Formats: sequence, structure tokens, C-alpha cells
Amino acid sequence: SEAKEKKLLEPKPSYAYFYRREGDNDYISVLTKELTDYLLIVIVGEGTSGQLVISGQGEVVVNLGKKLCELLEGKGGGKGSRFNAKISSFKSLSKVEETIQSFIAPTS
Repeated sequence: SEAKEKKLLEPKPSYAYFYRREGDNDYISVLTKELTDYLLIVIVGEGTSGQLVISGQGEVVVNLGKKLCELLEGKGGGKGSRFNAKISSFKSLSKVEETIQSFIAPTS
């Protein structure tokens, strides 16, 4: 599975990002259960209908969620270790990974 492939990567990546056009709640659930040690970003859907789920530790979850909502014209929220949103535009999908990396890169 995609989750197992991520777990085998060395060195362990600081986040795990998945996008799947035909993903559903089961797909999201499997990833969130298997990848609890990661900052996990899952986006599913296409066109004008989709879902964003972020799970992980710390403030980065909600802050990154808000940023990705801006990028993908989403509405949602979260607290603690999970952020959920409905997405209405995939026009900026290509910028998601770059946004994630700039968010978690150590600022020195």
C-alpha cells in the first residue's frame, strides 16, 4: 500500500502527502491509521469537489490547514491533531507540495 511505501523510506520524511482523484473516506482512514508518526496531508477529489485532511502533532496541523484552504478555496477547520476541509478548487494543486515544504522547512 502507499502507506507502507512511505514507512520504508530512509531517512524518514518529515511529512507524507497523498493526492488521489478517486479517493474516499476509507482511503483517508487507512492512511491516517497507518501513518500516525507523520505530518500527514491527504487530498482527494477533482473539479469543484474535494476533501483535505491533515493529521499530525502541534500547531502546524491547523496553520498548514488554513494555508492550504486558502490555496484550494477550501472551508474547514480543526484543532489538536486533525484538520478537515471541503475543497472547491484544484487549480492550485500543483503548489500544494511546495507550500507544505515551505511550511515545515526549518527557518534559520
